[in-house]
Amino acid sequence: MTVHNYRVLVESSGTDFHAWPQVYHPERSVPGISNVRIVSDKGGVEGVERLMFQAMRGADIHELVTWETAPDKASGVVRFKMLSDPCLEGMVLNEAMAEGGATRVSYSMDWRYRDDVPEDQRKAPFPDGGASAISGAVRAMKAAAEKAAAAP
Repeated sequence: MTVHNYRVLVESSGTDFHAWPQVYHPERSVPGISNVRIVSDKGGVEGVERLMFQAMRGADIHELVTWETAPDKASGVVRFKMLSDPCLEGMVLNEAMAEGGATRVSYSMDWRYRDDVPEDQRKAPFPDGGASAISGAVRAMKAAAEKAAAAP
């Protein structure tokens, strides 16, 4: 599957990664996600383990979300690693870099079919290979971060 990358500038003086909506509430930014359950929450490099259902694929997804934040709190990395999925393996990587009063966020999606999935059962999990899902998640995160930054 193609690796997709999408970048956006977030007008925010700082980002608190564990508060990003996609960590605890992916249903707010990814279409078709429901029944999100936090299995364990150790935070940071040990991460948040979660289960969720994705309607588009009719499948449960089991992920580990980890993050490392730089001292400036506006730079860091968030990783979404698949622990189990009916046909895919891989991860989504979010990188944030502080740039003057804003934060530039880059999302990369690297999903591939597991070796044990027969060729005739391989179909794209998203109609466009995930490009619209990842750009939609980025736009939702951008809106939430800018709303939080504007709050008193």
